[in-house]
Amino acid sequence: MIGSAALLAMAATPAAAQQDTAQPATQVEEIVVTGSRIRVRDTTGTSPIVTVGAEQLEEIGTATIETYLNSLPQLSPSLTKTNNNPSSGGAAFLDLRQLGTSRGLTLVNGRRLVPGSSNGAVDISILPGGLMDRVEIITGGASAVYGADAVSGVVNFILKDDFEGLQVSGQYGISGENDGEERQYGLLMGGAFADGRGHMTFAASHNTRDGIAQTARDISRTAEYCDLDGCYPNGSFTTGDGTFSISPSATDAQLATYRTYFTGRGLTDPSLIYAGQRLGFNPDGSLFIAGTGDGTFGYTGPNTNGWNPDEVFLYDFNPVNLLQSPYERTNFYTTLKYDITDRIEFYGDALFSTYQSSNQLAESPAAFSIPVATTGTLSPAVKALLTSAGVSNFTLSRRSVELGPRTYNYNTTAYQATGGFRGDLPPIFGNEWHYDVYGSFGRYESRQEFVGFPEGNRIRAALAGCPTGSPTGPVGSSGTPSVCVPLNPFGANNITQAQVDYIMAKGQFQVTAIEQKNVVGSVTGDLFKLPAGAVSFALGLEYRDIAYDDLPPEGVQTGSLLGGNSAGPVSGGYDVWEVFTELRVPLLADMPFVKYLGLEGGYRASDYSINQTTDTWKYGGEYAPVDWLRFRALKQRAVRAPSVGELFATQAEGFPGVTSGNLDPCDKDSAQRTGANAAQVLQLCQLQSSQITATWDSVGTQYRTFTGGNQNLAPEVADSTTIGAVFRSPSNFPTWMSSLTATVDYFNIEIENVISSVGFSTSLSRCFDPTYNSSFNNTNIYCAAIKRDTDTGYLTSAGINGSISAQAANLATFKASGVDLSVSYNLNLADYGMPAWAGRLGFSTQGTWYKNQQSQNLPGDPFSENFVGGIGDGTPGETTLPEYKFNTRFSWAYEDVSVSLRWSYIDSVVDDAAGPRDIGEIDAYNYFYLNGSWSVNDTLEVFGGVDNLFDKAPPRYASGFQYQTDPSTYDVIGRYFYVGARARF
Repeated sequence: MIGSAALLAMAATPAAAQQDTAQPATQVEEIVVTGSRIRVRDTTGTSPIVTVGAEQLEEIGTATIETYLNSLPQLSPSLTKTNNNPSSGGAAFLDLRQLGTSRGLTLVNGRRLVPGSSNGAVDISILPGGLMDRVEIITGGASAVYGADAVSGVVNFILKDDFEGLQVSGQYGISGENDGEERQYGLLMGGAFADGRGHMTFAASHNTRDGIAQTARDISRTAEYCDLDGCYPNGSFTTGDGTFSISPSATDAQLATYRTYFTGRGLTDPSLIYAGQRLGFNPDGSLFIAGTGDGTFGYTGPNTNGWNPDEVFLYDFNPVNLLQSPYERTNFYTTLKYDITDRIEFYGDALFSTYQSSNQLAESPAAFSIPVATTGTLSPAVKALLTSAGVSNFTLSRRSVELGPRTYNYNTTAYQATGGFRGDLPPIFGNEWHYDVYGSFGRYESRQEFVGFPEGNRIRAALAGCPTGSPTGPVGSSGTPSVCVPLNPFGANNITQAQVDYIMAKGQFQVTAIEQKNVVGSVTGDLFKLPAGAVSFALGLEYRDIAYDDLPPEGVQTGSLLGGNSAGPVSGGYDVWEVFTELRVPLLADMPFVKYLGLEGGYRASDYSINQTTDTWKYGGEYAPVDWLRFRALKQRAVRAPSVGELFATQAEGFPGVTSGNLDPCDKDSAQRTGANAAQVLQLCQLQSSQITATWDSVGTQYRTFTGGNQNLAPEVADSTTIGAVFRSPSNFPTWMSSLTATVDYFNIEIENVISSVGFSTSLSRCFDPTYNSSFNNTNIYCAAIKRDTDTGYLTSAGINGSISAQAANLATFKASGVDLSVSYNLNLADYGMPAWAGRLGFSTQGTWYKNQQSQNLPGDPFSENFVGGIGDGTPGETTLPEYKFNTRFSWAYEDVSVSLRWSYIDSVVDDAAGPRDIGEIDAYNYFYLNGSWSVNDTLEVFGGVDNLFDKAPPRYASGFQYQTDPSTYDVIGRYFYVGARARF
């Protein structure tokens, strides 16, 4: 069955063809293709499918398969192994059509896998690479078939379940710079038992990857900014010495005090002292002029910052950061199937995966408020100077280099078990019916350790001289908590080991756990027969339960972990019951000008425990006027259910100030109440609160706002259209063209109710703005964020329960459209008079023309400019989206030797944010990957290859979000060599 499926997928998607010669099939088994649950014969399907075979996935030098998949035109790279800040922590998520990792559905053997993120995305790094048979990718919504989240498409990993024998494998890789080593080891075994009624397969793998420092490559060696005129230091003003600024409002008399201090230390240029000038501390506690780019004076420190301090006093953080994250992974996977009777087969599989990774950032930067009079470690001379200059407190910016780099250590474990029964039902009215019932349980747990971060509360106590009641520090080697030690942050390397032991946060672990339960039952078969064929039908029921818990460490929850982000705990989940059906109707067949004409449809109703119901559907058809040309079209409605993170993220209360620019529009003196629409504004205000009158005043200096999750979110809704054609070489073509196949498909996707958030002041103003609320309706999306105090109508803290929500809401709209093209051709040269050693040639290409991609961030806003052809800073809508992207493969094989060359093409892109002298355009990029293999005998195969064959260096551009490039799209490692062997017994 799997062999037939692979042949059929090859015909449907020629770019993925793996066979060297086209062989006409005399019999095609019934199969299930991605995008439908109906078992069909000899059909391409209405959903455009791209298939990547195991052979192609093995033609890369890394064990992480997303490296190959991200080169496909249908996918946009998400965070990868060369993203350090932010980092994926070793996880790998797929992004179809650059619509977000949460909007594509990832399946394994057509079944859901436990998510690896709060947004519901699946971490494909937990998958077993050694058992991969093929990967099928479809474009457009598929929620009617698979349920929520199949908005931009589906990626289905098909794993082998019929392996026979024993195979061991090993692979070693290293970059052309002699670093970044990777090692892979694999074991695969399988065989039949019980006289062929059962079969079991087992796979195990282990792989490691070394980290690479940013200093190892020219593009990331130093923190610099390059433009058309050259490169310049671009580090951080927060150094390991400790700096502060003279008050911008300093008087001449106060500035004279500073000049007197520095004149006594040899300063001859008094113009270096001015309001806003940056000063720093030497190791002996004295001051020096750090400058703001205009020179320095009096520095006696060790200069650990990276540049000549006489030219620029900045900290170079790149040498501490990683270019490639280290990684170690172990996978186990097993499958079992057993025929209990001729009509009942038990099947199951189990997956276990664990991996460790880390990313490393420069030492923690922080700012401390220093009270001059009471800080004992401040030198007497500096204390006297600041007192004379009228400074009672100042803000010290200091990088805690003595604590070492900030390191995030990730330890992830995932497992899932599936078991079910499938088979054939007794014939019903002479028609065969099939059933499939299974259940699965999966758990994904990630532990993240924070190392090298100072703890804010202990720093404040140490700076204050350790007053009575100071918090104790971590437990040291003596087994007792460390006691407060006065902190001296004034000058490089002045924080002693005892001070480090006290202020460093330890035992900071964030634990994230996701559990998924899934039960699915379905039947499929033929209802009745028409002259053109059988009317096929599928009906099923599905139950799914998701639970999510995220517990950050105390320092992250309280915000006391300096140099890190703060976040609260998240806990929640939901379940959903669904019923689904599909129908396929052949209308005409084997008639003049109608080789085949058929329609199909599908529907799914979903009922969520979060008080949401959805209806998703699809309808489309196929028309083949002749046997070598087939047209297909499909319209689908899909949904993305709100993720557990969006629903249950901790709500945070805030109190932003009331200003003249954000005065409550219901206040009698506001611009809205005194403007052209004053009457409508007052009427709307009174709909919101009966307390508001014509003379009502808002009271209070701070608004009360809430951010975080929103359990009233509705699902995102997407409508997608695909229209295409499939061409297969006609029988009257010359035989040397008999293997030529091609497909072309247009796609158009529009997603509404996209979940995002809006600032409180935007909601407050737009609710009363006729541009965004023309009818002054209180149900307007912006007005829905406003909840006035019952007794007073206030939105400020002066009221008891008034507030403005800045929580997640259904606000935005996305659009994407384009055209996919694929072509495949192969030729056995010996069939045309050439010697046998000329071998077999193969060619395949997959390409995408992105026509349009836009977003509307808030209701009433205009749509953005077309993103296509742009590159930016990595934020949504500002990532790399070339207009054209191709992945082409050439192959040659003779007997036991094969060679392939893959060519990845990325079209030129433009950075719209670039200035006149910035690097604002990147030329088209071409990457080449060479692979070869030799089957030495029936047991041993050796292989090797080179990735980035011509050592193409990554580009720089103005808005580059890491070391002035996009390390997800462009290769920053360089040429990479690998060799390996497989032995099968």
